Amino acid sequence: MRFTAKILAFLAVCSQQALGESPAADLFEYKKFAEFMRHWGYTWEPFKITTDDDYVLTTFRITGRKDEKVEPDESLNPVMLMHGLGCDATSWVDPSWEPFALPLPLQLFDRGFDVYMASNRGTKYCQEHKSLTVNDPDFWAFSWAEMGLYDDVANVKFIKERTGKKVSYVGVSQGTVQMFYALAKQEEEFFKDNLYTYAALDPCTIDVSEGNRIYEEGLFHFEDYGIYVFGGPNWEEDQKTICDNFDEEICEYAKGSAGGEPVSVQTNVHWAQNVIQNRF
Repeated sequence: MRFTAKILAFLAVCSQQALGESPAADLFEYKKFAEFMRHWGYTWEPFKITTDDDYVLTTFRITGRKDEKVEPDESLNPVMLMHGLGCDATSWVDPSWEPFALPLPLQLFDRGFDVYMASNRGTKYCQEHKSLTVNDPDFWAFSWAEMGLYDDVANVKFIKERTGKKVSYVGVSQGTVQMFYALAKQEEEFFKDNLYTYAALDPCTIDVSEGNRIYEEGLFHFEDYGIYVFGGPNWEEDQKTICDNFDEEICEYAKGSAGGEPVSVQTNVHWAQNVIQNRF
């Protein structure tokens, strides 16, 4: 039975490749993204990009529509899209968008742009590091500050080198705060020569408050209990640790912080600090 299932899966992949989809290895490695792009009828390719602090990211580029390779309009600058908190590149092309409109990356592609969908460190396709694993606390020692200084920089640099053109950046929610931070730190030394435009969708720098008590008596102490990520590889055990050692309100906060892509505790701590200080 298992052998038959594997044969059927192999034949399905072969038929998808015949229709112009990505190579079989990519379809298996990036299964969810592949399913979403198949739903819309677009083809794609993945790129592995290493940051200056040794995280290995995966970025997807749209290559065409099924049975039709499309060349980008040479007069347009390439576009990079960055997702929000708890999301990754797959979020842009989720089939649930269908009742509303064709997803933004696909609309941009149809209008001639060379489109790249990036993902931040820690999300499901960006859990590689040159010396750390997801089970090492140091792997999760980052927030949106590092996402801006390293993940955004690595992606923009890669796309600029690949295309020879400055990059147009589109960020949504947390994807905006990380670029705001990066621009504040590296506008002159890097972005002025590599960034063409920046579109901030649902821009944010200060989160909605969950109540300072939850932060000061809960979140700020999670790492003391060995908890470094919401929704990480040991989340079931980590959630139990939180709920056994903190009150119900803090327990519910922790549960609500998981559910999408993994989110480092330091990321939420950084958001909480902005809330408490009421500034970016």
